[in-house]
Amino acid sequence: MSDLTGRVCLVTGATDGHGRAVARGLARQGADVVLLGRDPAKCRRVQAEIAAECGGKSPEILLCDLASREAIDRAASEYLASGRPLHVLVNNAGLVSQTRQVNARESS
Repeated sequence: MSDLTGRVCLVTGATDGHGRAVARGLARQGADVVLLGRDPAKCRRVQAEIAAECGGKSPEILLCDLASREAIDRAASEYLASGRPLHVLVNNAGLVSQTRQVNARESS
């Protein structure tokens, strides 16, 4: 197991499935984890789970709905304003749909 102490790792889709597992694994390896998700309650639940597993070290939450360009821009600006480096980006968020869906920008 690698030591990721001092490394900042941002995981998209961190509230369920693979993203949640990756976030937990990175935290167990000592990383400072940023959970990026759109549901505040789910983010807080995963944050509490990881904090309990890792001796109270609590991941940061960054709320963002990746279907919204405005939300993406806001989240990116918020992260950049923190001045923290980003060592690892795990692009895990995804959606499988059997029908075509459009976001707010496409529908106008």
